[in-house]
Amino acid sequence: LHRDGKDVCFSESCIRDFQEYLKTRYSSLEELNANWDAEHQDWLRITPVALAELEAWKSDSTKPKPSAGQYARWVEHRMHMESVFADRHRRDLHVIQAVDPQARTGLDAILGNCSSFAGIDFIKLFEFTTAFGPYVNPFKLQVGRSLASPDALLGCWVAGGYPHYRTQEY
Repeated sequence: LHRDGKDVCFSESCIRDFQEYLKTRYSSLEELNANWDAEHQDWLRITPVALAELEAWKSDSTKPKPSAGQYARWVEHRMHMESVFADRHRRDLHVIQAVDPQARTGLDAILGNCSSFAGIDFIKLFEFTTAFGPYVNPFKLQVGRSLASPDALLGCWVAGGYPHYRTQEY
């Protein structure tokens, strides 16, 4: 989820989960249609959309400019994927703590930025995260300090390693 510029999870199972997610966000199909400026007749016919698909009109003048509702559809898909990511980590926590109830769990070495493409909803994650160690990044460190519980283990990666791009021989 964290790769910049990529939309993921268009499999059948992801689409079904996305449809169920939308039912928790909107009280009715009519409400979704009003927000998305759409005319969906059935929850099961709603599918996610990739941002690249929406922005194709910029380079191809034969394609119509998408409505704002289509961008809302993309945003909802990104928010759904952030929930999938957080839910996966919550399930992992329960599995680990079934073996070791005192275990601290969370994220470390977070790559990428914190845009809508990152797939990380820090507010959801910090509802249960008890350890956080991103790569050195002032924003991510501040997120950890701001959202972590008082007893959470916080740190950051300041590791060294042999750079993969180094070509100089000794």
